[in-house]
Amino acid sequence: PPRNLLMRAGKVPNPFMTSQLSDFHVDFKLPLGMGACGAVYPGTHEASSREVAVKVMSPGLPRSAQSSSEEVAEAIDQERTAFQKVLDAGTAHPHVVNVMGCFELTGSEARQRGLEAEELASNEPVHYFVMERLRGESLADRIHEAGGMSE
Repeated sequence: PPRNLLMRAGKVPNPFMTSQLSDFHVDFKLPLGMGACGAVYPGTHEASSREVAVKVMSPGLPRSAQSSSEEVAEAIDQERTAFQKVLDAGTAHPHVVNVMGCFELTGSEARQRGLEAEELASNEPVHYFVMERLRGESLADRIHEAGGMSE
């Protein structure tokens, strides 16, 4: 079954965190965005009907940039560390997204949940980072509208 890595590490979860990836429905048909290490998909927390964003990362998944598997693995570790810090803080902050869970599945388990990735090896880890879904413009759009960044 999916493992919540942060809970398994003995950390006390914040009130927004759940222990089961099965608590969420993820819509893999239309990603919200693609990145260098994977994609972000819309989802729903089944019990509360809250909208969530689910970042799915794995060295074997298609991505928007040409990154090596080693670079992707390093990015995944950085993401996990960042999520861990948010969860360790245990409090909500207006400038930090609420984290609901961090999970790891194998490639075959991810395909059973609906992730279409034939190139993904059956035993390759797939990381799911579940967070609240925020609405609004992207940082890239905001920088573009402002005419770029000054040095």
